[in-house]
Order: sequence, then C-alpha cells, then structure tokens
Amino acid sequence: MAVDLLSLMKIAPIFLVALASPGPDFLLISSLAMKRGRAAGLAGASGIALGNMNYAFLCIFGLSYMLARMAWLLLTIKIVGGLYLIYLGYQLWKASLKPAVSGTNEAQQVSPKRNPFVMGLMTNVTNPKALAFFTSVFALIVQPSINIETQIAIILLIGFMSFAWFSFVSLALSTTHMRKLYMRSSSWIDRIAGTFLALFGVKLLVSARN
Repeated sequence: MAVDLLSLMKIAPIFLVALASPGPDFLLISSLAMKRGRAAGLAGASGIALGNMNYAFLCIFGLSYMLARMAWLLLTIKIVGGLYLIYLGYQLWKASLKPAVSGTNEAQQVSPKRNPFVMGLMTNVTNPKALAFFTSVFALIVQPSINIETQIAIILLIGFMSFAWFSFVSLALSTTHMRKLYMRSSSWIDRIAGTFLALFGVKLLVSARN
C-alpha cells in the first residue's frame, strides 16, 4: 500500500509551528550551541528528534488510550519532567555563578561529563509541550485506520523535521559572532535560560496536582 501523503501534509505545518514556538527544547539547544559549540548542539538536536519519534510511535500505537486509562502514568511523566527541568535550570544558574573562561577552553569547561544527546532526549521526553502535542493535536490528526507505511512515514517525518529545525537553530547560534556574544553575556544568558526552564518545571509540577 502507498503512503498517504495527505496525512503527512496535515501533520507537517502543525508540527512545524509546535517546533518553532519557544520551549524547553529550544532553550536547551540555544544554550548548548552557544556554550559548547555546533557539535553539542547537533547532538542535542539528535536527542530531541529521537524523543519526538518515540512520542509519535507511542501515540500511533495507543499512547492517548494508555494515558486516558492509566492516570498514574501521566502523573509520573509530569512529576519526573517537572523535576528534571528544575534540575536543568539549577545547573544553568550554578554554571552562571562560576568565573567566566575565555577562549576555546570555555566549551570544554562547561558540563564536560553531561552528554548533550542524553540532555536533548531527556528534555524532550519530559517536555510538557511535546506531551500535549502528541496526546491531543497529533492524536486527532492521525487516524487509526491509516496503513503501516503511512505510520512509519509519519514517525520518520517527525524525526526529520525535529532534527532539521533544531540543527538550524544550533548552526545559527554556534557562529563565531554568537559565541562571542555568549562569552560577553554568558552569565545572564544562563540565568535567563535556567529561570525559564525551572518555571516550565514548576508549571508541570503544578499541573500534576490538578
């Protein structure tokens, strides 16, 4: 059976809007690209793409059904996600209080043991925006009747679009000009990014109580 291109055309523009709107994923890639360079940003983008593909796979094969009948699963995702985002915010604030390091040593000094791919994957998996999109909008667009070829194509499309968008963000923010800008304003950039990530986390924890 052939791939249903109409289904892909319905998903692509809506998902692009969801990708482009600021959130934890964008903040993480921005920080990685400016702080640790292009390679770290691309690794983070790969992690985010895998996370979105995972959500697409689960949604196609019953994520919405599971969450509707397993309230504890949604609650667990919200609590773990909220705590993780607060932790990332704390780490960025902690890094902002350290003395600035000039030159190429800065990229090596900041979080050398934290894998950017894992950071991207974990941030995406615990991202309330991604969870909301795939369990609501995405679930409405993707009909259960679509064939397996279209299901696979949708998952691959989600991965490709995620990687392409955040790679673009990473490449744009890892230029020499942006790196110099970061070095001049690194403390405040980290504090702003850390604050917003922590606020996303608090919002997710509050929603878990409702």
